[in-house]
Amino acid sequence: MKSHDDTTSTLPIPDVSVIIVNFNSGKFLKDAVKSLLDTSDIQLEIIIVDNASFDDSLDGIEELSRPTITVQRMTRNLGFSHSCNIGQAKARGRNVLFLNPDCRVTSGSIRRMSRHLDKTRGVGIVGPLIVGADGLEQPGCRRDIPTPVQMVCVLLGIHKLLPNHPRFRHFNRTADRLPSKPTKVHAVSGACMMVPRRLLDEIGAFDENYFLHFEDVDLCLRFAKANAAVYFLPKARIFHYKGACSIGNPIRVHWSKHQSMMIFFKKHFFEFYPSLFLLLVNTVILFHFLVTFPITALLSEKKINSTGWDNMIDG
Repeated sequence: MKSHDDTTSTLPIPDVSVIIVNFNSGKFLKDAVKSLLDTSDIQLEIIIVDNASFDDSLDGIEELSRPTITVQRMTRNLGFSHSCNIGQAKARGRNVLFLNPDCRVTSGSIRRMSRHLDKTRGVGIVGPLIVGADGLEQPGCRRDIPTPVQMVCVLLGIHKLLPNHPRFRHFNRTADRLPSKPTKVHAVSGACMMVPRRLLDEIGAFDENYFLHFEDVDLCLRFAKANAAVYFLPKARIFHYKGACSIGNPIRVHWSKHQSMMIFFKKHFFEFYPSLFLLLVNTVILFHFLVTFPITALLSEKKINSTGWDNMIDG
């Protein structure tokens, strides 16, 4: 695969630059790219940033061999945020789509997202309806910005006692009725989100202090503070086989999620909460990690079913 500069010098400027951060995603990466190549209603470029994968995921990309596909190979795993920023710095499109390698886009979804960014004033980020292997909306594709109090309630299960209370309920809004039109939300999922490239330059890209997880919530919050609204687009549909890239090192991923929670709350809530309370929050987060990581390790032993994509599409 040629370098990005070699392949793009003579190509037309794309409407959307798709950034895929890959780490040992196996066959899913090729499936994701093929679904993008089947998108004929909008001009795309695909930039894959590979975090030193040691599986055969890039072999499938070599087989596709398109001038609109470029691969940036890292010598070590730099984390999701850092690698997204590397890809975004090379992007030429008007809008940038961050897409997980275990996703498949559906016909018209990227065009719908890009059009909403282009035509709607004041919008900074859009996210689609993300559907899981069970055919249902995945948690996280529309959610609140979690507060330290909310997070403690969720980690300890207290939110189940007060599911409708705005302060103590779960921050995922999956249980809410699915809207029929684009809806303003607090945050969408980094598994698939689109952002105007000019706003990434103006407001800032992903915070590289997050290795994995919560970088998407952080970005949504910073954009909202800059008066660039976040929208959920229910008619743009994406399939997501969640966790395909984490199956090889689930404990590190599990730890990164908890570590990112602590980074997020320190960054955005330090001035609003007493230090002792935030210390308590961190203690709860660490406790939750210690209690749940054996379960995570046990579940990771289950291999991804080879018929997973078929189940998702049929569902």
